[in-house]
Amino acid sequence: MKIMFLPAMLAVILLTFSACNAKDDAAQLLNDGKKSYENISNEVKEIGTKIEEVKNKAEETAEDIKNAAKAVEDAKNSILEIGE
Repeated sequence: MKIMFLPAMLAVILLTFSACNAKDDAAQLLNDGKKSYENISNEVKEIGTKIEEVKNKAEETAEDIKNAAKAVEDAKNSILEIGE
């Protein structure tokens, strides 16, 4: 009876170690996944900030162009008035 009990105990011990290793591996994968998610999330936030900066600069440039076009139109009208 003891001879049969020993292999069974050895199998239980090995399965317990395997389960502990699997648990540790799963915890490590979870931590790695969290870190990857945080890195990607931070990169997306940075990209969003840069897009917002570019949008604001484009709006400023559009306003500058509109003001320059108005100045050209005003200058043209002034020249036409002087010519009359």
